[in-house]
Amino acid sequence: DSGSLTMSSGTTKSGTSGSVWVSSGDAAGAGASGSITMSSGTTGSGASGSVWVSSGDADVSGDSGAITMSSGTTKSGTSGSVWVSSGDAEGAGASGSITMSSGTTGSGASG
Repeated sequence: DSGSLTMSSGTTKSGTSGSVWVSSGDAAGAGASGSITMSSGTTGSGASGSVWVSSGDADVSGDSGAITMSSGTTKSGTSGSVWVSSGDAEGAGASGSITMSSGTTGSGASG
């Protein structure tokens, strides 16, 4: 097995646990900032690893964190595209489904 990499902030009994930021540096002038890629490795015959992006559960009365996917703003060029796609099934299998839904609500408006 190749090595695992875990980035996490610590647990707290009360208060806010630390944030985890992954970012590429700014590019001054006409340069381009670096890309960030999250992916699981390829495999010869087994299943490749899943990639999860999720906010934590909120206990009792707290709010769970939001997940935002967006491309950046541009002054004169084209802003980046946002892609959500499942992989191709080249053999007899089925390609993965894509599910997007907002949560249910007891009395307010759902997202």
